[in-house]
Amino acid sequence: MGCGEGRLSVGLAADAARLLAFDPDAESVAAARRSLPAELVGRVSYRVASAQELEIEREAFDLVVFSWSL
Repeated sequence: MGCGEGRLSVGLAADAARLLAFDPDAESVAAARRSLPAELVGRVSYRVASAQELEIEREAFDLVVFSWSL
């Protein structure tokens, strides 16, 4: 939640089966996509959205990380 340029996403993805990272800032998400290592492309999905806009199933995640987003 609030992935920005993906600084934490890569480290978190190393231990995850799948990772959904999102941020309302399109430029930050584009930078995150560009910096994603090729070996993680199939496991990490970046989206431009706020937490209020994102439509996800209830209880769809095992863990939510909110850091450096205020």
